[in-house]
Amino acid sequence: MALPLQDIAADPRVLYLRLSRDLLLFDLETTRDAKGQDRIVQIGCIRYTPNSMKSQQLNILVNPECSITPESTAVHGITDAMVEGQPTLSEWAQKGLRIYMSNVDYCGYNVIRYDYNVLLSEFSRILRPLEIPEDLKFFDAMKVFHRHQPRTLTAAYEHYTGNPMEDAHDALADCHATAEVMFQQIVQDKADKKSSVTLATYSEEAKDGCIDWDGKFRRLDDGRVVFTFGNNKDKEARSESSYLRWMISAEFSKETKYVADAILNGRIT
Repeated sequence: MALPLQDIAADPRVLYLRLSRDLLLFDLETTRDAKGQDRIVQIGCIRYTPNSMKSQQLNILVNPECSITPESTAVHGITDAMVEGQPTLSEWAQKGLRIYMSNVDYCGYNVIRYDYNVLLSEFSRILRPLEIPEDLKFFDAMKVFHRHQPRTLTAAYEHYTGNPMEDAHDALADCHATAEVMFQQIVQDKADKKSSVTLATYSEEAKDGCIDWDGKFRRLDDGRVVFTFGNNKDKEARSESSYLRWMISAEFSKETKYVADAILNGRIT
């Protein structure tokens, strides 16, 4: 059985982003484990292809191989009974999900802080890590919205469309809502700035000069990579090997740990 992909028409506003590779807009619903070890229970995706008016959507339930907390079910409505008998993430990976979600740029709502890290962690857990481009780009619709005021996806949707959002916390419904918020933001920015607004522009803005998406490392104009936090703030990272080792073993995001390891072992200088 292959992935249950569905062809849909792409929104022409995606052309404003001048994509250099496929853009995967995705949303995850999870078990919300009390220990922070979230397992995926639903994946919704919309995949955009450069210079194409066709896109694909994907909506799947995932057996997390553990219980879903009542608090999590209260948010997204997915129960243990609904995922019982569904493929596990490993089984979905064998059907092509890992390849489908690799070597793309990413988009979502609060995707940098939450969904992206869960995604990396979950595919690493099943020993099938995603392949991530070296020049990875993000469009985080929440970060763009937060320029104006901090709100939820539901409020962002209502703010930009004037309509109430239906089916909040269903992964695919959240994807379509985020897509509409994203395209409204692009059109508004294009009108305000009177210039092209590309994916690279938004990605650079979200990263704000840092080399990891959690903002723990920053590259200075002279090329040195420094810490942005703690007692070692503004110190050159490669000169603090013990601190880098501590970061790798501590509770930082998987991507930040990857960057720390890359600095420690000379892959990032």
